[in-house]
Amino acid sequence: MHRTFTRQQLYDLVWSTSIVTLAESFDISDRGLAKTCARYQIPVPGRGYWAKIEAGQSAPKTPLWKIYNPTLEIVHIGGHKPAINPYVAFAIEAAAGTVRKSKEERQATAAPNQTTDGAEKGPSSRAPKAKVVFELVKRPYKAVTGLWQR
Repeated sequence: MHRTFTRQQLYDLVWSTSIVTLAESFDISDRGLAKTCARYQIPVPGRGYWAKIEAGQSAPKTPLWKIYNPTLEIVHIGGHKPAINPYVAFAIEAAAGTVRKSKEERQATAAPNQTTDGAEKGPSSRAPKAKVVFELVKRPYKAVTGLWQR
């Protein structure tokens, strides 16, 4: 089954079969399909709708709402990345390149002190941590003087 629909097509599918059955045919979870419908402002049948239909009772069908955002008219389900702004794509790629370069530099500087299994072979280039010494407070803050008594 193809995975690109208009809002009206997906609305008709959701109201003709249960979301669980429809989600299985798309190889996604029923909750994922419900979230997709919510994202594209497509109403879904409420709890007990299919039980009423099976029992022969009439159940109200929520109409498809009119939207004014043309980007929401085409619905892509599962595995498809929506098109993004080219400036954003450029910024993402530039940031990924910077991160890659930074990792390579860190690995290059760390490589001389490490063996192939990752263990350090020589003395560490890092300075030893200074021991922290706490001193007794001579004049504590007013709010804590009542809590501390000698």
